[in-house]
Amino acid sequence: MNQLFITETNSIKLFFCFLISIAFVGCNDDIENTNISLQRLTCDYQTSPLGIDNSSPRFGWKIVSDSLTDIDQTAYQILVATSVELLNKNIADVWDSELISSEQSFQIPFEGKSLQSSQRYYWKVRVKIKDVISAYSAIDYFETALFHETDWQAKWIAAPSVWDFKSFATQRNVNQENTGHWDENAPMLRHDFTSNKEIDKARMYICGVGYYEAYLNGKRISDDHLNPAFTKYDKRLLYQTYDVTSMVKKENAIGIMLGNGWYNMNSKAVWGFDKAPWRGKPRVIMQLEITYKDGSKEIVETNDKWKAAPAPVTYNNIRVGMTYDARLEQEGWANFGFNDQKWSDVFTMPSPGGELRAQSIEPIKVFEKIKPKSIQKLGTNNYLVDFGQNMAGWITLKVNGTHSDTIKVRYGEILDFNGHLDQTGIIRHMREDEVQTDRFILADNKNQVFETKFTFHGFQYVEITGYKGDLTKEDISALAATSNFDVRGTFECSDPVINKIQEMTLWSYKSNFFGYPMDCPQREKNGWTGDAQLVTETGLFNFHAGRGYAKYLNDMADEQKSDGNLSAIVPTSQWGYFWGNGPAWIGAYPIIAWQLYQFDGNTRVLKEHYDGMKKMTDFFTRKTQDHILSIGLGDWAYINTKTPVPLTSTAYYYHFADIISKSAALLGKESDKQKYRKLADSIKVAFNTQFYNQKTGYYANGSQTAQSIALYFDLVPTKEKEKVVKQMLHAVTQADNHLDAGILGAKYLLHALATNGHADVAYSIITTKSYPGWGYLAANGATTLWEHWKGAEAKGLSSLNHIMFGDVSNWFYQYIAGIRPDANAPGFKHFFIEPKLTTSLEWAAANFESAYGNIKVAWKKQGDLLELNIEIPHNSSATLILPKGKLTGADIALTSKKEHISGKMTFELKSGTYNLNIK
Repeated sequence: MNQLFITETNSIKLFFCFLISIAFVGCNDDIENTNISLQRLTCDYQTSPLGIDNSSPRFGWKIVSDSLTDIDQTAYQILVATSVELLNKNIADVWDSELISSEQSFQIPFEGKSLQSSQRYYWKVRVKIKDVISAYSAIDYFETALFHETDWQAKWIAAPSVWDFKSFATQRNVNQENTGHWDENAPMLRHDFTSNKEIDKARMYICGVGYYEAYLNGKRISDDHLNPAFTKYDKRLLYQTYDVTSMVKKENAIGIMLGNGWYNMNSKAVWGFDKAPWRGKPRVIMQLEITYKDGSKEIVETNDKWKAAPAPVTYNNIRVGMTYDARLEQEGWANFGFNDQKWSDVFTMPSPGGELRAQSIEPIKVFEKIKPKSIQKLGTNNYLVDFGQNMAGWITLKVNGTHSDTIKVRYGEILDFNGHLDQTGIIRHMREDEVQTDRFILADNKNQVFETKFTFHGFQYVEITGYKGDLTKEDISALAATSNFDVRGTFECSDPVINKIQEMTLWSYKSNFFGYPMDCPQREKNGWTGDAQLVTETGLFNFHAGRGYAKYLNDMADEQKSDGNLSAIVPTSQWGYFWGNGPAWIGAYPIIAWQLYQFDGNTRVLKEHYDGMKKMTDFFTRKTQDHILSIGLGDWAYINTKTPVPLTSTAYYYHFADIISKSAALLGKESDKQKYRKLADSIKVAFNTQFYNQKTGYYANGSQTAQSIALYFDLVPTKEKEKVVKQMLHAVTQADNHLDAGILGAKYLLHALATNGHADVAYSIITTKSYPGWGYLAANGATTLWEHWKGAEAKGLSSLNHIMFGDVSNWFYQYIAGIRPDANAPGFKHFFIEPKLTTSLEWAAANFESAYGNIKVAWKKQGDLLELNIEIPHNSSATLILPKGKLTGADIALTSKKEHISGKMTFELKSGTYNLNIK
């Protein structure tokens, strides 16, 4: 029997306050005497952002108090002004929302006067709690970017082709050794200017495609890499905004180096990016706006007065690699006064075609520098370096050699039988002789440090040839990079296997988000939509990835055809509209939008993409017969048992209709709400008519995927659920309690088991150390998730850094820690806490930063005692669900309703901290 009582650490006073206040630690109802502050103010998910080009940005804040009292906001007031001085006087010359009755403390749209380009605005907020209005928050700010095309005075510019460069004619079409490539150097562009007044602020707005590195007075303007993020360049171009106030002097030089990136794909592969309709010569547009203390302004922009020369980067390709020839370095090229008389004039160029928009997704940055685990000498000047961790990124290498020495660096994940690097699985879709290969050519005998530019690689190992001398661990480092999302959640538990799987998943997730979600960082680097949608919740539990996914929704909108069809990979070269783009893949469009609403309360993405999501659903409707959809890849990468494609595709089709109906309801589209609710109901009937055997309880062939996907998407009639669950368990038993599914079933099976009372079975499937399963990967040396459960045994076929099986981390948060979103209260305004207390675990702990504040759940077994520690942020609430048992008086204090359902007891918890013991 379970006995529940308050821990002895709580005071007697607090215990009786529990009894009085119901569900709340603390009893101070005098809000005026509590210490309430409004903190972590955000504008469009960012703190003090630069470069907002949204005319109606959204505000948010978190209520913080050291009081233990229940705190719920009932109203708010936002003031926006053009100066701190005005705001200090509570004068809002831009927007005074006045006191608005609302519990909402995030996603609050700006509704004031029209915002102007390149302007800093200041804002603050106060809230009403019960009958008391709080003090105003500290003042924060946001800066707008360039709203209008006419705000851009700058021109797009590009360098001449190699053979047009002065003093470079003899190197036309330089042939890179052993590659068969005939390519041009990356260009360097430069311009000098003076600034003779006292500067108030300086902002650089810049977009260079494919990639750029910008320098001001010889220094890089940021530690960002591979800017801008990849888009459909003839639809959307992303520019960055940088505060360079401290870098501007009286005498200045701007230098820009351009890489090919995805914009100028100069290698061939099956996906055809070399034939992309937007492919073109690298080019850049840059506008430096300087505001002086006297109020005057000056603009320094790219135009035909700039100069160009070939860079030491003689070759660069996102998949093949790069070559850096230090002999071509021009010292001081980005400094004022550099002699550029021998440099060529630039050309002004047309835009690549897309609309210039401020980049809101976080930039790519190096997040960890890793030293080698081991270095092995394979032969003369030949080394194998093992970093002990699979990752995405590049290396930095210190070299001491002789003039014109060439060092070749190959990147990969596995070794051949002779201990050399094996790139067979990486190159198999390429139509080139090389892949993931960098070259560094030395200029002289002194120490030189090389770092890869304009590409990234997936690797654990590098093999180096041409390195003279002894390579040491101090000479080489791996730089692991990713889109720089802030950490949002953490999870750990008493089982080292689970912790290892969580670590592997995080490494794979970070390795596969480089401005867009990818499948793998070494072979394809493609934005496979199916992989993206399967792990959206993992991303949103672990990282503040909302801006990244919002960008990806824009990418999908840009790639959508007029009939609603989408490509299987996004962004795309036009490949993927006729293969691989079934509902479980391009359904990422409505699924990701809906998850952003669930996790962050983001209704704007639903509004902006509603028509596109509906158009995609209608596209599938036209492909159905009697509401059954039979196209798509189905349960990709299944192990033994193949689930019929029409079953999985129709289940997804139902899910889309359901999402559209719910979205229509939120957006006030009553007619569409009813239309797509009726469609969803019809699909559900057709699904059960076509696939369900009422006598056996089987869906189709009764596979793990068939049974679980029906349960997960709520397609099973209530009276049949017990029978369907029983057959799902039978399918697990038939597989010797292992996974027997592809990437769809691997997600839905674990969830369906946990929500139907069998979390222990799911836990066993996850942790088993025998093939196949996540525990098998951990037991066999994996540091990231694999594309195929056999990993290196499937040599030549699979990637060892794939994210498609990564929903397991989401499962840890929802079922081991027990933090589960409430579909009816987005943004975790209300949520459920229901940890599945498996016998194999002694403790678990998770933190998750919701829009309202930090959620914490930690539990620990001590003999027959369970310690449970919970934090619920202010302005939100939770339902705690525990196994049914005998309770002492504390249950009265913890619940306003005594409800026992399905052998469980529920407690409605207000915001606060709870320390509970359960016997």
